[in-house]
Amino acid sequence: MWTQALLILASAVAASFVTLAVAYQLFERRYKERLRHEVDQQVDLYRQQFQEILDRELVKLGDLLEERVRKGVVDAARSLSSPERLQETTQSVVKTGVDLVEAGLGRVLGTKPRKNG
Repeated sequence: MWTQALLILASAVAASFVTLAVAYQLFERRYKERLRHEVDQQVDLYRQQFQEILDRELVKLGDLLEERVRKGVVDAARSLSSPERLQETTQSVVKTGVDLVEAGLGRVLGTKPRKNG
């Protein structure tokens, strides 16, 4: 009696393992490549969208930087009264440009701005 029950249980477990093995092989052969292909397509689409956004933001940043540097140079040329003043103005313009580039890249890359002080 126990032998029959044990035999039935063992054959049920063996049938389950065979079913799992067949299902796994079907998944591997039919669905895995299709899923991988679909995921690769989505990744490529997101990569392209990110690149477009990055390019657009970098152009905006470049335009803004050019405008501000031009304004800084014009302001510096107008306020030249001594070599010391020229050096202070040049350092200020350079610092402003660096801050703009850092802030723009931080915005594009999603990093927090650095606190001065």
